[in-house]
Amino acid sequence: MSTEPEAESLSREELEEAWAVLSVAERLEGFRCLERPEGETFFMALSAPDRATLLIDMEAEERAEWLKLMPADDVVESVQALAEPDAGLLIDMLEPPAREDVNELLAEEEAAEPTPPEEQEESPASDITSAQVHIYKTLGGKLSDIERLEPGVWVNLVNPSVHELSRLSELMGVELDLLKAALDEEERPRVSVENGATLILVDLPAQAREGGLDLFTTIPLGIVLNGSCVATVCLRGDTLLDDFVEGRVKNFVTQNPIRFVLQLLNRSAGRYLQYLRIIDRAAHRIEQELHGSLKNKELIQLLKLEKSLVYFSTSLRSNTMVLDRLARHELIRNRPEESELLDDVIVETRQALEMANIYSNTLSGTMDAFASVISNNLNIVMKVLTSVTVVMAIPTMVSSFMGMNVEQPLHGPFAFAWVMLISVVLCVAAVGLLWRNKML
Repeated sequence: MSTEPEAESLSREELEEAWAVLSVAERLEGFRCLERPEGETFFMALSAPDRATLLIDMEAEERAEWLKLMPADDVVESVQALAEPDAGLLIDMLEPPAREDVNELLAEEEAAEPTPPEEQEESPASDITSAQVHIYKTLGGKLSDIERLEPGVWVNLVNPSVHELSRLSELMGVELDLLKAALDEEERPRVSVENGATLILVDLPAQAREGGLDLFTTIPLGIVLNGSCVATVCLRGDTLLDDFVEGRVKNFVTQNPIRFVLQLLNRSAGRYLQYLRIIDRAAHRIEQELHGSLKNKELIQLLKLEKSLVYFSTSLRSNTMVLDRLARHELIRNRPEESELLDDVIVETRQALEMANIYSNTLSGTMDAFASVISNNLNIVMKVLTSVTVVMAIPTMVSSFMGMNVEQPLHGPFAFAWVMLISVVLCVAAVGLLWRNKML
């Protein structure tokens, strides 16, 4: 049996209280039972969605009658609360003057609403600048942050969104896949050309810190060249690109994108060498702590450093292949000055690769040696403890034999002294035997 209140027996106050639990049909029936003044007050106090639903459920003549009482603003709110074709049905029921007013208000509100990104008309490159996207240009010998994409600029993207990449792809006229390549941490360094745009993908060194120890890894950096513009795409902002932004690189101008790329690669090789020296110093410090240590903490730290060296070696080897490919690329071959700079970059990168391999081999041998030392130290401790256990077991054995409830050869007041003397003699003999065999 239903426990819902009967709509037709409700007053306006009771209808307001029961409104939330009534069905649409019950709401309409209860509303029709109200006196006209109460009905008008109740109707105008309803929310726009409730009022719109009530109107749609009414008969056509009744709906038109109530629509005449509603101001244009209230009609607009009710129309906006409905989906098509119900919204159009309400508008069609209005008288011509009221319909024109409502349509004008709807048009004004639609024009005032912000246009979604996907519906916006293409505008200058200022709509791609954001916290993740910056456009730089060298003006008057200084690097300036500008708002427009134009020849001779550098576009720096740090972990950009798909929308930002799509907009830049359209504005630069390059394939979206070229810009997205650096967002894959597993992407390997390479050089590729598509539709006149060149992608140079290299690995940059990156620093982290864990438990007071400097650790290192590598992250991909995508450099896209298209005409006189260059774009860099990276997942992190704390990289060597900050050196260019903050003006720490000499003779850097955005109007020469080829030289900028080579300066970037040269800076990367120098940063590898800097981090390799930090790793070497950290390894020496940990080696000093390892002397006489029986714990695995230092070995685990060395293992983490070796892991960083493996990352460096792999990335530097791939970067060297990219540089060799650039040396044969048409962008470099006809530029003598850039060719000399590229030779310097190749020398620096190969030097970093050799250092990484040397440090890795040295660290691997050191870890093996110290692992053996730790194991040997543990064996020495175990040997001493075992010898002590053997010696301490002798008095126990003697006391056990002499304490048996059987006839014993020793009697009298000096029996205990004889037992102690025998135990001491046997212990001394055992210690001497262990010492002679280098077991103690």
